[in-house]
Amino acid sequence: MTFLSRTLWLLIMMLSSLLTTIAIKYYEDLPDLRLEGTSTYDSGTIILLFTQGNDEIRDNTKIHLRIILNNDTVLPPIKIDCSSLPNLIPKCRKSKDASGSCSLSPTALIDGYVLIESVDESNRKRQMIVSWDEKIHRVLEMDDYQTTVALNSERTFFITELKDSKTLIWSKFIVQDDTSLINVDGSYNVLKNNTIIKTHTVFSLVEGGYATTILTRTKLNDTNIINILDEVYVIYFKDDAPKEFLLHSLTSYEGELKVFGGVYANSFDGSGHTYDFIHNSTDLRIHFLSNGAVTAIDHNFHFDLSNFAIPIPLFYGGYIKQYLFNNSVVVYDDYDRSRKMFDLTSLNGIMQKKLLLWSVNFNNDQSWEISYHSLDLTDPADSRFIFQNPSIEGTYPIINETIQVPSATATERQLDFIVNFNKPIMLSNGNINIYQYLNNDDLILRQIIPGQSEFCQLINKTAISIKVFVSTLHQINVKYGVKVDNNAIKILSNGEPLLGISERIWTFYSSLETPEKSADQVTITARLILDDENYKKISSKNSRSIILQTLKDELVQAIPIDPERLKLDEKVQNENTNKQVLISATIMPPSEYNGNERNTNSILKDLDELIKQKKYNLISNGKITRFLDEYYGAQTLPDFWTRCSEGNNLSIIKIVVIIFDLVLDILFVTTSAKDALHLFVFR
Repeated sequence: MTFLSRTLWLLIMMLSSLLTTIAIKYYEDLPDLRLEGTSTYDSGTIILLFTQGNDEIRDNTKIHLRIILNNDTVLPPIKIDCSSLPNLIPKCRKSKDASGSCSLSPTALIDGYVLIESVDESNRKRQMIVSWDEKIHRVLEMDDYQTTVALNSERTFFITELKDSKTLIWSKFIVQDDTSLINVDGSYNVLKNNTIIKTHTVFSLVEGGYATTILTRTKLNDTNIINILDEVYVIYFKDDAPKEFLLHSLTSYEGELKVFGGVYANSFDGSGHTYDFIHNSTDLRIHFLSNGAVTAIDHNFHFDLSNFAIPIPLFYGGYIKQYLFNNSVVVYDDYDRSRKMFDLTSLNGIMQKKLLLWSVNFNNDQSWEISYHSLDLTDPADSRFIFQNPSIEGTYPIINETIQVPSATATERQLDFIVNFNKPIMLSNGNINIYQYLNNDDLILRQIIPGQSEFCQLINKTAISIKVFVSTLHQINVKYGVKVDNNAIKILSNGEPLLGISERIWTFYSSLETPEKSADQVTITARLILDDENYKKISSKNSRSIILQTLKDELVQAIPIDPERLKLDEKVQNENTNKQVLISATIMPPSEYNGNERNTNSILKDLDELIKQKKYNLISNGKITRFLDEYYGAQTLPDFWTRCSEGNNLSIIKIVVIIFDLVLDILFVTTSAKDALHLFVFR
């Protein structure tokens, strides 16, 4: 009965997994294509790798990649010409009995880059790193290696290789300008003659950087029966030198020792890391934090390898187990309840943030179909799913909300944004950044809010308030995005860094709280405190125009404003103190008030705030704007009549009296001068 019940349960679970969605069907133009392998990026983008040739022989000069974005957009085909590497692509195909087999397979790195591995009949492995623009960046030859990519927005990935059981070689690859690839290399060496590295597992860190776990074995030189020492270490590769921490150690009989693993997993919710390995008949699961501290070790003393499955945490909670005895994958929720079961042989990958398994079917008519299999673990309205963050409860403003920006007459110059979490938190050293969308793809930074600053504060145990300057949202009726860095927030209980929010997810729009009235042009002054080089340039008439043009270009972008509305005076005033120079500029009214252009008063106020808070915005990054004096700001330069009306009205009276006196003098001379004997002119 037990066997029948289990079989029935498996059948029900398998049938439920058959409810799939065929999202894409696509026909390839090239003849004789063969699907060699697939891979999945963290973003959910899919790679399909094809070659041409018959069932026995490959075309050994070209590799064809097909990229399918996570919005189901199929990019144009990518052709990698390997004619300069004639032996890289194995000509043979996998034999049916897997003897003497050879293969070609992709591994997704960061978006835009792929590692392609070739295995020939002698089991020799070679790799090349290629980009979507069809360039070959590196050719490698590694055997026991692993890859991982950055969890933050850095354009980096990390590769480790175990050499001769004694040396772990690591390479950090950095994408520069989206065109070139540089790498920083290092190594970790086991110095003891009787110690070897059995296994290693590389992973990425939420706070930035990378790490690897290693399992070492040392043969003890003593007469005791227990003569083997196994140790598990974690090595962190961050900005400074690698740091090593011992997680666990134990001793065993040499003849009885059997080790399997380990397997690493990150729970994504701030609860830390886990490392599983099998020691004899015991399954050990080590829980540890990013500082190397071990929080718990679980022991399963009744371990059965035939029914063994490592739980792999899912991004929003729950986990999956891969069972080897029947090639199945079972999905469990947070309460250890099984939700779905899938046949492992029919799956190609998992999209963690979408909670989808996917599979591809390549047909004889040169078409392929991609099918999605939902894990059904979250509601689409769940805030964790919406923000692609397992710790987020909600935000203000909500996604795509339109917020009201105060006008220039308002006294309050800051807006409060809120982020709610589902657990007690504390502030960390990551940043919160406000971006403006120039179009669907291009963004420009508007404000930086350090996580540990007066502009980011806890308002209760699970929520933070972010102060956003009104000048940050100067341009109205446009789209903005908020990016919360990884490690801007930490878990209160254990200090583990939390994942952030992408500026592509938390977006909003702005509009004016009250319509603005038209205003006249206004002339302003600002102070530059320059370095030696730029002070000499601005003091010279020949090079001054270049400095002022650069200043204008940077201000136009930082405000932002139509370039025609900002006019800089070519004349400057040298204050002859500490390389200080006063510049003047005129802010012009818009050619027409269309509801999008701000009036001159708003521009003046926002520019003054931008300069005074320049370390939090683009002005601090400009070649010339970074020299603007934040204590001076932007000050108005009133004209003559303004000065008279504001405090020197007596001057007007004096002018009137002088004119009146002059008129009387002229009348006297013309009418009565002959009656006077002498005309005196007073000295």
